[in-house]
Amino acid sequence: MQFDKRAVHRGAPLFLLAGALFFISSIEGLWAQAVLTRSYNDIRSGANTQEKTLTPANVGSLKVLRELVLDADDDVRIEAQPLYVPQLPMADGPHDVAIVCTMANNVYAFDVNTGAKLWPSRTNLGKPIKPIVKGQTANGQAATDIDLWGINHLWGILSTPVIDIDTKTLFVVSWSSTDGTRQNAVHKLNALNIVTGQPVHPPLVIKGQAAPAAKFNSPDQKQRAALLLAPLTGAQAKKTLYMGCGMTSESSTTDHGWLMAFDVGTFTQTSAWCTTPKSHGGGIWGAGAGPAADDAGNIYLMTANGGWNGSTDLAESFVRLQNNAGKLKAVDWFTPFLDGNRPKAAANGYDFQDQDLGSAAPVLPDGTDLLVGAGKDGVLYIFNRGSLGKKLVDQAKPALADNKPLLNAVFFTYFPLSFAVPPLVSLNSFPDGFTHHLHGSPLAWASATHGTMLFVWGENASLRAWTLTPAGQITFLAESQETASAFSTVYDSMPGGMITLSANGGQDGIVWGSVPVKGNWQGHDNNGNANQEIVEGVLRAYDASTFAGTDSRGNPQMKLLWQSTTPGNPRPGDTRYTYDKFCPPVVADGRVLLPTYDGKVIVYGL
Repeated sequence: MQFDKRAVHRGAPLFLLAGALFFISSIEGLWAQAVLTRSYNDIRSGANTQEKTLTPANVGSLKVLRELVLDADDDVRIEAQPLYVPQLPMADGPHDVAIVCTMANNVYAFDVNTGAKLWPSRTNLGKPIKPIVKGQTANGQAATDIDLWGINHLWGILSTPVIDIDTKTLFVVSWSSTDGTRQNAVHKLNALNIVTGQPVHPPLVIKGQAAPAAKFNSPDQKQRAALLLAPLTGAQAKKTLYMGCGMTSESSTTDHGWLMAFDVGTFTQTSAWCTTPKSHGGGIWGAGAGPAADDAGNIYLMTANGGWNGSTDLAESFVRLQNNAGKLKAVDWFTPFLDGNRPKAAANGYDFQDQDLGSAAPVLPDGTDLLVGAGKDGVLYIFNRGSLGKKLVDQAKPALADNKPLLNAVFFTYFPLSFAVPPLVSLNSFPDGFTHHLHGSPLAWASATHGTMLFVWGENASLRAWTLTPAGQITFLAESQETASAFSTVYDSMPGGMITLSANGGQDGIVWGSVPVKGNWQGHDNNGNANQEIVEGVLRAYDASTFAGTDSRGNPQMKLLWQSTTPGNPRPGDTRYTYDKFCPPVVADGRVLLPTYDGKVIVYGL
């Protein structure tokens, strides 16, 4: 919400003027605590720098305050990140509100302080898709035509929505069908009043076509990427909503990745840009993270497996787009590798032609002109965001000087002291026999101690901290002693840590990570691979800038401040939960909101 300070009457007494300005500044400060989008902002930093309550000094006292519990007949698997609005004026007074969306196409407003549901009833956005069972997984789960490993039972609201706080409107994409079948599925953009839960507009059916024959085909599209609203706030600004989309099958020759644009003021779809109009694939999914935007209106994204021709078809690419007169156009791009140039399989059968740059999403570190991103390889690529070069990397020339405008490329998710593979842009081996893929996005934080910092938690790996210079140079700082899927007996346990950061400006930084663990949880004896199994999770908090000694490999060690349970040896009072594989915790106003696959969001606080 924005207030025009000039609207205060010039003839008002000074004490009234001071009171009015105090009220305005207080309200503006209040909205600064709101979590309106995935990763907190449009640059997708993953850092909430307005947190003044939780600090490294007191987080050891964190405990469960309450749970936000879905209705008993809902789908227990929450995929969309919860959003948060403090002191939202409602009919019975202000409430601290968490918005929670489910795979059964239901939307709730919870009071974070009491756990009560605030709307008269949940808002349903249509019958969710019930996939067809195609068989059983090795773990006895029902494999379906949408979910190979049978984790999800219904498909409805998959992506994280976004709130326009200036109009108190929630924009959310639903996947629904009149009869619940996939063949009749449609994606719809919905606009809900967050005060009442009621629709602001009739739902908008999402469509798209691109020459020569590409078509947005709802039954075969999977809309996991978080929605983007640019600009996120500003009552007088002309706002545009963006929706990235992937496919249910990466191998289909008729399905494509898409970025859709919608005019928020008129609630109309204005553009549909296809990543691969002449071939196939190129999905935009990012493990639930979303496209990023800068202040100049540029949109940045990373695409997944598919076709590439260096002009219209841009799979496995960093892409910068502009929205001119309502029409999306790719104006710059960089492609670090082509799938077909990589080896098909390793000795263990791993497919290196499936390295999927689009398994993560880009970040625009605040206070820099940089663009950073890493995909399934775990290789971080660093650019000046205004100059991607319209370039395919030269695989025969590994030196960075031969691959300008790439500023740097490093193995980001793992740090063996003596391991290097030239060129890093085609990393086709495992240094220790385990995958270290990245799903989601790294974090970026302007630390008062270390300058710009990046954090990443790859699969089968430790949480890692780096520093980043404005010139794109990156230096390893420290890693956690704990690893994701630490007790796993398989080499490819997904997906690593889902991380977020809280800080008071550049001080009191805490990195929060929800990670999978191996164990027997709710009747499932698992290997800690949350892509294929129902897995227990553990939530941990680390000091973001002060490190403690060295680990077993001689690397500086990140300081563990608190954890929800001790894996393998639970303590009395520990919190156990089912891991939410692509959804990070949310920190705001001294609370930590942890989405789970147990039909609830756990609220931690002091």
